[in-house]
Amino acid sequence: MVNSTIPISKEINSFDELIKILKLHTSFTIFKNSCKQKLQVMEYNYKQDIATFLANFHSLCIDAEISNPEEIRVLLINSFIDDDVVFEESKIIKYDIEDDEISNNPNLHSNDQDELEIPEDGF
Repeated sequence: MVNSTIPISKEINSFDELIKILKLHTSFTIFKNSCKQKLQVMEYNYKQDIATFLANFHSLCIDAEISNPEEIRVLLINSFIDDDVVFEESKIIKYDIEDDEISNNPNLHSNDQDELEIPEDGF
């Protein structure tokens, strides 16, 4: 539904022309700026579903007409508020596992390793 206060000429012959006219209206600028503001304050918490978060993030980028990959990257990185998230180049690493959890985890450490000893004189 198009807002009734937006003047639309009867001479519009295509959807592209209609979209162009709608985007010229101030309400679209307000909507776009609102989406940008939502992106700037958006926060991801690792307890959230990442797929839903990314879908919402992507939708807001489209609505805000943000297509610059660097701008999207900065907004995404800034949305990760967790102190346990580290950014290294293009990787996002979560490091909330304590050393004890790793050394006592049977999936990461076998009992056979406890019996192995490194000789004093090396290998």
